[in-house]
Amino acid sequence: MSSLNLVDVFSDTVSIKLREAMGKGSAENLIVSKIRNHFQITYSQAEKKLYKYQIDPVYFFENFLKSGPLWDKQVEIAEAVRDHERVTVRSANGMGKDWVSARISLWFTYVFPPAIALTTAPTGRQVEKLLWKEIRSAHAGSIIKLADCLNTDLKISPDWYMTGFSSKPGETETAQGFHSPNMFVCSDEASGLARSHFYAVDGILTSENVRWLLISNPMANDGYFFETFTMDNWHKIHIDAWDSPNVKAKKVIIPGLTTYDWVMKRTKEYGEGSALEQIKIRGNFAEEGEQNLISIKILSEAQDIKKPMDTGRHMGVDIAREGTDSSCAVLVVNNRVENIEKWHKQKTTYSTGKIIDLMKDWEVPAYNVHLDIIGLGAGVVDRLVELGHEVDGCNFAESAKHDLEWADYLSHDTLIKNRRAELYWILKCLIENQKFSIPERFASAWADLTAVRKTFTSAGEILLEPKERVKKRIGRSPDEGDAIVLSLSRIETTQFRSI
Repeated sequence: MSSLNLVDVFSDTVSIKLREAMGKGSAENLIVSKIRNHFQITYSQAEKKLYKYQIDPVYFFENFLKSGPLWDKQVEIAEAVRDHERVTVRSANGMGKDWVSARISLWFTYVFPPAIALTTAPTGRQVEKLLWKEIRSAHAGSIIKLADCLNTDLKISPDWYMTGFSSKPGETETAQGFHSPNMFVCSDEASGLARSHFYAVDGILTSENVRWLLISNPMANDGYFFETFTMDNWHKIHIDAWDSPNVKAKKVIIPGLTTYDWVMKRTKEYGEGSALEQIKIRGNFAEEGEQNLISIKILSEAQDIKKPMDTGRHMGVDIAREGTDSSCAVLVVNNRVENIEKWHKQKTTYSTGKIIDLMKDWEVPAYNVHLDIIGLGAGVVDRLVELGHEVDGCNFAESAKHDLEWADYLSHDTLIKNRRAELYWILKCLIENQKFSIPERFASAWADLTAVRKTFTSAGEILLEPKERVKKRIGRSPDEGDAIVLSLSRIETTQFRSI
């Protein structure tokens, strides 16, 4: 993108408004002096240079931060923040949203002194490892450094700084008490932030030169972030993975951006039209109806819990019934999914040997191995028992068993048709209470679980749609999802045993 001519800069009403909001003072003198010394120009020329940075954030990225190249949507976001007080962005995965958010944060902090820039996200890991990783990288490449950039702080003076923090539900005070004539807030992963966070931020953006950027995958079709796309006072931007220049060209144009191969693989993995495909590839809010048992929202909110419960090491195993299906084993440690392994061989002897090997590799005792005994699984369970491995055989078609371990999370008033529906319902309740965690790297498992729909019998019992119907709709058997829920089975009359 070509930068604006200096004449245009000084005649532009936006620039005049921003310069008036900034005013004159020691902070401006500092940045102007730094620019003057670096470029060996006069003070007046350095002032013009600063104003050029103000009006053209892309020029600042390229000239001051030595960052690039940008693609169309990144330019659109940067210029939208320049021109609008409130900008909300819903994006597919891998579209460079953290890259551009980091550089916008530095741009505002540096060119509107003295400024306060706040960055927030639902978790500390997201703040430090994602957005601030990009901020530190951009700062390292800048031609002028006004201060050292720490993990989540860049402090130039007491009233001129950037800082990052997590905004967990109930922690509204973290976004309160900040005031400056120049305020910028970047709410990263905004779909996962509580409504109270947005109310708190709204209360500090009271001065004239304020900017607020919300940017996120559209993980939930409710909440404040979702609602901003219906509000008149928000400038709205949508990024679809199919917009990526790498996807359009079917080759890498911009390194690190989503590729054509990734889109094709993930579309097949998630299922075209599925909730995950809509969110992660198309950048759309998924229309998850009341029939969907487990939502992407609750999976996302629980994914970073490291030790949801002290339940030991368990393995859930779903044995393939047909030639096109895969057998699947899932390792669950303290109610967190840690590994998934799949195989395609149908012979009972192979699956038996595979499970024994996994028991050793994953250090799971036989009584904590849980298999579905419908179909080929029955033969595998029989053979394991013959070999001295007393595993837990689970029959999805049986009536509900009311496992003692999960009694606190399953109401006695809940009517459930069979064991399959019961275990899926237990998983839903555990995830909702953040007592079970499935990291996002297991995206196929997310796709399986969010595809399962519930219904009710004439007696009001919860019943899940048949596995064959799920398979027809998403184009594959939900083996990973079934293996995960099987890991929650417990041997009858036996309470939890851990190693």
